[in-house]
Amino acid sequence: MSEVNRQGLDQVYSCEKSGRSDGPIANIVFVHGLRGHPRRTWEYTDPTGNHPSTNGPSLHEETSPSEKRSWIRRLKPSSRPKQANDANSPSHDTAAGKLGCEATFWPADELPKTVPQADIFTYGYNADVIEGIFQQNNKNSIFQHGNDLMVRLERSIGNDLPIIFVAHSLGGIVVKTPRYKSLLSRVRAVVFCGTPHRGADAAAWGRLAANIVTMALQSSNHRLLTDLQTDSQILDLIQEDFLRILHVGNINVHSFQESRGLSGIKGFDGKVVDDFSSKLGYSLETTETIDANHMEMVRRPGCRIISAVIKDYVTDVEKEVEQPSA
Repeated sequence: MSEVNRQGLDQVYSCEKSGRSDGPIANIVFVHGLRGHPRRTWEYTDPTGNHPSTNGPSLHEETSPSEKRSWIRRLKPSSRPKQANDANSPSHDTAAGKLGCEATFWPADELPKTVPQADIFTYGYNADVIEGIFQQNNKNSIFQHGNDLMVRLERSIGNDLPIIFVAHSLGGIVVKTPRYKSLLSRVRAVVFCGTPHRGADAAAWGRLAANIVTMALQSSNHRLLTDLQTDSQILDLIQEDFLRILHVGNINVHSFQESRGLSGIKGFDGKVVDDFSSKLGYSLETTETIDANHMEMVRRPGCRIISAVIKDYVTDVEKEVEQPSA
């Protein structure tokens, strides 16, 4: 089992330590969202008690539609009472914790089978505190988390290889706030999963923020939502800056959208991030839906689809490495 700290950058797969004779050609970095967890956000389980990585279909096996529906049914939340101090929040509880089964942390347990030539990391930050998360001048803001991510990447990754980000929900905004040009030039691709990129206006941003907080808390707490402050101008600025970076840089973008709404939360029923918001609006962006809700889209069967996209990007890097220099 890969050891993952609640905060900071952890390497969960090392190309070198796996016994490969050649070194890595790319770095893959996973970033969770609000009240998420660097491990549990990306976990799924087989409720029968079998470890999915050995007894269920692997990431690179084809699965029939009926099998996919079966997996989704198995992963529906149980009625177990939520724990207030759960580091992964009620909305991101792994099914393993609910059912007492062994979980598969697919970035470490499955993805290396698909891209063994890449080093894989997961990044954790304090996403449990909601107050100030959408404000610029707050030490707990997503903007500060974005700055911290880039500082730690620059300090901790001991190579200058291309970087591929995989970001869930607000983790995508964390990734979109880089301020370090030395790292920015290395970003080859970003895979967004249910990231709220844009709001039609300030009110739309407010609704998006309220949806995400409602999902994270599994409650439509009207008092909290009324007090929630969203700096829509800064969020729009991040979007505009990132689009400018894409137009002048060499960054590929793949945006995954949730196709199912959440259910079981009083006062809320629908998609957390709507189809308009989960698209960047970039002409070269690839968009795709995952047949799951906002929470489950980065688990199973979504992990198989996401892994295929990651593999394509790593293969592109590999081709460039193998190309003889002019």
